[in-house]
Amino acid sequence: MRKVLLMIHRLLQGGGTETHVRLLAKKLVQEGYQVGVFTSGGPWTPSLQKAGIRIHMADGDIGERLRLLRQIVVRERYTLLHAHDGSSCRLAAAVKGPQRAVVMTIHGTYMFDGETQQAARKADAVIAVSEDIAAAVQHAGIRRERLHLIYNGISTHTFHPARTGRLRRTQHIPGDAFVIGYAGRFTYAKEELGRKIVRALYPYVAANPGVYMLVAGRNSLETLRTRHGRIRICGHVDDMGSFYRSCNVVIGTGRVALEAAATGTPTVAVGEMKWVGRLHAANLDAAARSNFGDHGHRYKAWHRGQLLQAIKDIASDSRQAETDALRLSRHIARHYSAGQMCRQVIRVYHQVDTRKRSGRSVRTKTQV
Repeated sequence: MRKVLLMIHRLLQGGGTETHVRLLAKKLVQEGYQVGVFTSGGPWTPSLQKAGIRIHMADGDIGERLRLLRQIVVRERYTLLHAHDGSSCRLAAAVKGPQRAVVMTIHGTYMFDGETQQAARKADAVIAVSEDIAAAVQHAGIRRERLHLIYNGISTHTFHPARTGRLRRTQHIPGDAFVIGYAGRFTYAKEELGRKIVRALYPYVAANPGVYMLVAGRNSLETLRTRHGRIRICGHVDDMGSFYRSCNVVIGTGRVALEAAATGTPTVAVGEMKWVGRLHAANLDAAARSNFGDHGHRYKAWHRGQLLQAIKDIASDSRQAETDALRLSRHIARHYSAGQMCRQVIRVYHQVDTRKRSGRSVRTKTQV
């Protein structure tokens, strides 16, 4: 099974799911797979084409995309379809066949509605990116032997400790300033999270002349209207490694929290569903179970005081915070790399291939 079609509706900039698909596609090519991507396009399409990945453009309504998908999988002889969002999961399930396997990755409860749950029940394997998502998938009736837990991995080539902070210079921030960073897309539910964090920190930044705040994320320029001179809204940032390294502390959830911590920057995790707090080696694995606060069975409220105290604790002993963060970055490099994630996904592919060939279930270490 060396020819894989990854499926994602849009390859937009900066999203966690889009980043996951881009990383996985490139790693699969390095492992010798022929990889195609079925998508309606987006700003990240050219970077995948440069990496030798075949792009199958599929715009139009769901019926037209299904017609195109059927043509493509037959013509190009794809033996495995790996879907990464709700509409792609439904399309993949519709073309599944005896010689064509379907794998689905569930990146969040937002994509796991009733129709997607029905599609997932037809899949040969379902991957969850956190334990909270795995529990939701199992509750929906997905058979345990077909459910796998594989945490997100990051590019340790891009996100690692280094003495760079170019964004400070381009934003004309003094070298001795204390910089708070927040990164996250400002769309759908993530928009309210971003607004809440900026509102919570606005008085702290305003009251402390040596404190600045950088905000990055798709749609942040269009959404936020702060006039404070020391709060800089950056919009989408291509070089997120430089963004994280320009900060004394980063606030984020999901992939942002993991990437920031990998650069050796002190990181505070808080997401749509819960407060995690400052990341360190002792709580990182527990934080990953909820995708750093992004996932959960029910919303757990957090308050402004928790965030402010975490920031103040880091600011009061920044040298120790940096030492702890560097120790944490080494743990992330060992256990949360994109290469490890890809190898776990490939093991799932192999299991699916074995089941297709033999008609029986084979357990792997990645199973829940």
